[in-house]
Amino acid sequence: IQRYVSKRISKELGVYRQFIDSLHFHKKDKDKVDKLKLLIWGRTKLIS
Repeated sequence: IQRYVSKRISKELGVYRQFIDSLHFHKKDKDKVDKLKLLIWGRTKLIS
């Protein structure tokens, strides 16, 4: 089960990363990007 969960979350993180990359072009969304990065960092901390 653990492996399945981490696989699913890493897939999710990949989607988040693509989303963040697309946001990088918009300076006004920088705060949103920073918040998302914190969220993702928190999630990866939980996994490891």
